[in-house]
Amino acid sequence: MAQNTAQNTATARYSEDGFQTALEAHRQGALDNAVAGYRRTVAEMRQHVDAWGNLCVAYLALGRAEEAVAAGRKALALRPDMAELHINVAAALKSLGQLVEARRALEQAIALQPASAPAHINLGNVLRAAGQADAALDAYELAGVLAPGDIAAHSNQGLALKDLGRPEDALIRFRRALAVNPGAAEVHFNLGNTLRETG
Repeated sequence: MAQNTAQNTATARYSEDGFQTALEAHRQGALDNAVAGYRRTVAEMRQHVDAWGNLCVAYLALGRAEEAVAAGRKALALRPDMAELHINVAAALKSLGQLVEARRALEQAIALQPASAPAHINLGNVLRAAGQADAALDAYELAGVLAPGDIAAHSNQGLALKDLGRPEDALIRFRRALAVNPGAAEVHFNLGNTLRETG
């Protein structure tokens, strides 16, 4: 028994070291290496929620959305109380066009963490993809209240307002986003396009 315990401890230590190596690869953008490391970690420690969760994020960044959903759900089976995991699974579901399931996942995230600006922003993205620009705008505006410094909250309000045929209001939101981050290239692009469209 003692030998097994020592062996299990050594395995856990090795797996955690491997996880940290994978995490560093992930941070450096070496996604294939990160995926390989996370997979080794969960093969040795099936209960490693962070490895499953990060595997979801890495898979999605690689465009492997179905695998991202599967990994994210493994993480959620271990920690259904973590709002961030629901958000990540929702992002993968959205990329697969499964908008109803994505919305359900985000509503669960918001129920767990009502003040999560990322949850509201992602909900807005799903609603906008579903053609519900009014509801999307509400979600983005709430995110802007919760996190005034979040550039996506303001920029995405502009996109929703454009969808609603309100380009002048959209310009205000894009400029508000640039006040938060003057170097945001995507916002400059959206602002420029809207200015051209409005003459």
